[in-house]
Amino acid sequence: MRASQSADDWKDIWIAGLTSRSIYDGRHWLFCLARVKRAFESQSDLWNGMTGKVREAKAARQHYLGDMFEPKRSGLACDARYSPSRYYTPSVHAHRRDHSDTGWHNDINYCHADRHDRQPPLLVADPRLTFLWEEPIIFLNRNHCRDFFKWPSMEELLANLREAGR
Repeated sequence: MRASQSADDWKDIWIAGLTSRSIYDGRHWLFCLARVKRAFESQSDLWNGMTGKVREAKAARQHYLGDMFEPKRSGLACDARYSPSRYYTPSVHAHRRDHSDTGWHNDINYCHADRHDRQPPLLVADPRLTFLWEEPIIFLNRNHCRDFFKWPSMEELLANLREAGR
């Protein structure tokens, strides 16, 4: 879904994070609601657009759950931004189970980018407008959303949500 829009089109879009039905009670539970503050075309652009504090906290080569990949040099341009060899290899972590695992390359150069003639933008939410749920409290009261359903308005999304126990 991210590849269907350019990075410029994502600002101020709300994103709802929903679990799979297998998580709990056969329902899609809302675990995150966030408004996009910025979007980047590549991991290199994302890295350069973040502060040192954010880079340190989210670097894939330093942290098990890190999801930002550090370029080996600054100023990557054009197709070089999507070449995994231009980035430091992440440590063994959530997306790299052992030293031979190259699955992380897909985070740099998405294997299905040709479907939309672009790489999927990397989204950064506004922390002031990001809401997280740790417990199953709100669920989606409609059919499966695997096809990345888009609601035309926040009101329509809210109309499809229900509070547990009601």
